[in-house]
Amino acid sequence: MAMTPSRFERVRWNTFEENACSPPMAESARGLALAAPTRVTAGPDAMLPIAGVYQVGARFLNRFHSLRNEITVVAVDAATHAPCSTNLLEEGFDAAPSGFDPADPDLDNILVTGYFNLDLYHWMDGLPRAPARYHVFATVGDIVSNVVTIEVSAS
Repeated sequence: MAMTPSRFERVRWNTFEENACSPPMAESARGLALAAPTRVTAGPDAMLPIAGVYQVGARFLNRFHSLRNEITVVAVDAATHAPCSTNLLEEGFDAAPSGFDPADPDLDNILVTGYFNLDLYHWMDGLPRAPARYHVFATVGDIVSNVVTIEVSAS
């Protein structure tokens, strides 16, 4: 499984922890950010990895039952424009409710940060394991991440 840059090969995928490939986010920033290798090699054991971070205020978080259930990751095939999508909630798991007391006087000062490291082949049903170029982004509410492009080349 070759990836460019190679540091993505050392990440534990399908986890929710910070790692060396997690995109940086300034402490004052709010939003979603993605990082991914620019090239991966296709094959039966290939991975299509993305590393992500979200950082939102408690008031924004209160709009949703769970960010894992609400953040949507979308991969669009650049040639066919066919989209595939997933949320961050693993199959068979219930969304853990998230929320803060709206009466908390410090509500606007609370910042929530989370990480996700996904192999999109594992998370997206129907995503072909074949050479392609994907544009990938994530969204929740009115927040949209940057777009990363991943080239899946023949083995």
